[in-house]
Amino acid sequence: MGADSDFNDQAKRGGKLAVAKKINTAIDAAKGLPFGQFIIKPDGVYMTTVDREGKPKEEIFFCTYLSPVGLARNIKGADYSILFEMKNPDGQLVQFLLSLESLHIGGGEVARIEYAKRGGSFGAGIRTKQAFADFVNSIMKNSKNLPRITLAERTGWVQLKGGK
Repeated sequence: MGADSDFNDQAKRGGKLAVAKKINTAIDAAKGLPFGQFIIKPDGVYMTTVDREGKPKEEIFFCTYLSPVGLARNIKGADYSILFEMKNPDGQLVQFLLSLESLHIGGGEVARIEYAKRGGSFGAGIRTKQAFADFVNSIMKNSKNLPRITLAERTGWVQLKGGK
């Protein structure tokens, strides 16, 4: 067993504030990270439905865990993609680069296929599959705080605009 085998051991090492911090972190993760009507939780992404008054009604399982890591583009500032972190069926966290262009090919089917090829799956019903583009667009709408990633075509040094 490790030094922090339970909360009592953690309290002895770091005090009650250290234990409270770990508990609050777990609670925050369970609440999830909202993107529009979608909520990213440790066990997957959920879609929130609303009642006639616009109040949240229920959370429906949308897809397996998929969370944005950064917004990527080429050196010219075009060909945008989102770098995602996802869990494959083996429970491993892997990265997945989704081209925004793929959302507009075949009604978003290409994007869904790319996600599924890497082990991602959707909840029951056609509605969850059709909402994949809505999920990605919600992330884009709220992407100002995502880190920016420059995609290079080949190895070597790159001169970015502004001399950086």
